[in-house]
Amino acid sequence: MEGERRHGKGHSSLGLSVGRNGVVVYERTIHNKAVYRNPRPLSGWTHFALVYQDNTPHLWINGVYAGAGTTSDTIVHLEISHSDLLCKADAYEGGLCNLCIHPSSIDKTEITNLYQKGIPAPFHPSEQVLSWLPSHRFVAWQAGVYEFIAERTSIRKHVDTLPTCIPLKGPWTVRFPQNMGASEEITLARLHSLHLEEDFGVRHFSGTMTYLYSLSINNIYLQDDICLRLDLGRVEVLAEVLVNGKRASICWAPPYAIDIQQLLHEGDNLIEIRVTNLWVNRLIGDEYLPEENVYNYQDIPNKYSTLRNGGIKKLPEWYLQGKPKPAGGRIAFTTWKHYDKTSPLVESGLLGPVTLTVGKIESLNI
Repeated sequence: MEGERRHGKGHSSLGLSVGRNGVVVYERTIHNKAVYRNPRPLSGWTHFALVYQDNTPHLWINGVYAGAGTTSDTIVHLEISHSDLLCKADAYEGGLCNLCIHPSSIDKTEITNLYQKGIPAPFHPSEQVLSWLPSHRFVAWQAGVYEFIAERTSIRKHVDTLPTCIPLKGPWTVRFPQNMGASEEITLARLHSLHLEEDFGVRHFSGTMTYLYSLSINNIYLQDDICLRLDLGRVEVLAEVLVNGKRASICWAPPYAIDIQQLLHEGDNLIEIRVTNLWVNRLIGDEYLPEENVYNYQDIPNKYSTLRNGGIKKLPEWYLQGKPKPAGGRIAFTTWKHYDKTSPLVESGLLGPVTLTVGKIESLNI
């Protein structure tokens, strides 16, 4: 939104641009003006606090002061209530969660406390009051009185209690395919992004990894009027869920949740979650290994966005002949060099928290 068009001459609108290679703070009268730049590698969940004091922008990144920008000669506004704002965003991959607007400047202690709270919890199915099923049925996710009012009638349903939700805390077994650079199997005491692992091959793994968990269920959860929804929490990037060897569903966008009550039985159940991530981390990992091809690549400041920097000079013979890539050396191959070894890794795998959420199935049929 142009500040002058919205508020008149001498006014500007605030903008914040975040990418894998840094942060830029903008003020827009009619045209964008960068008032603060901070080039740095960024990856995964990152906490930003932008504070204006005496018309000067101050930026905090992950609870640490990053720097101050140019003092503005305009009155700066934060526009958050106009429908055309989202269309101005260039969002390739990522998300904005829990944007908070404070009416006055907040200090170092407040910013640090906000950062230390960590990433906001993903949307959880139990936060829903109800969800609809076919044949005039619904799932009540919370105990209480549900009243449905139509023009000539009303129906009340009482849900007194629900079985307790079951958190799948760990340990988790994670298995990797052969010849993809990672260990065959690791154990996680708790879920976290694999790009934080110490093992080089796991940290840089790209492909499909399999998470295994043994879930014990008693008969209370297996009644006909109970809905059991497996909430995966955060997933980077998509997941296929199998229960006791039978496929439940594929999740590729939030909320990552699947109803699995038909696949469970009393006793121990095997939960298998096959997570496929992006190939970014493996391409970065390969940059630590000897070069196999030559690229038109220069280490320039805007290397993450340029369209003219990185093309391969000559395609390898195995590629031209339609043969598989020879074993050994680098794991991946691309005709364009997108990254170098200093590029930031991206979040990877099943991040959770994973919870078996319990709901009560009710019918509106009279």
